[in-house]
Amino acid sequence: ALMFQPIQILPRRAASMSIGVLPAGVSAEETATASIGAMSVKPELTGQMLGGCRIDQLLGQGCMGQVYSGHHPMLDRPVAIKILPPALAESEERRARFRQEARIAAALRHPDIVQIYDFGEAGGMMYLIMEYIDGISLKARLNQLRIASDIMALGEAVGIALQLARALAYAHGQGAIHRDL
Repeated sequence: ALMFQPIQILPRRAASMSIGVLPAGVSAEETATASIGAMSVKPELTGQMLGGCRIDQLLGQGCMGQVYSGHHPMLDRPVAIKILPPALAESEERRARFRQEARIAAALRHPDIVQIYDFGEAGGMMYLIMEYIDGISLKARLNQLRIASDIMALGEAVGIALQLARALAYAHGQGAIHRDL
């Protein structure tokens, strides 16, 4: 089985975990000026075209890159655009791994897995264009519950767990193993 780490292999309902990773109570604008280690977000990308898609707004960032909402004008649909941090894109090993992970993830077709539309390189940046799932992240949902001193309803928790289990079972059946969830 192949080992890879694409964050986009997540249940569709919880897919905003992969694109909505803003810390609780932090706006996209505040995050746009923050950095994780030496990898700063590049807010100047907003409004630019990448892979045939317009970059609209920073949704979040993590150690594996920044994710923006965008629009694919030829298909007239919203997309999520993940950009590998320049520091990681400098390593040929990381670039090769990113390409491999994108190809593996793009081959997965399951209702509980976010679809990959395209990936590529432009202007020294490596990017991944994927299905945009509107909604809040699981992290944000858990934070809402924490603030309200509440717990997730059993049905909601089981629903999320089932989506995750179905997605992982399918991916594993295709020879893909996700290293971190």
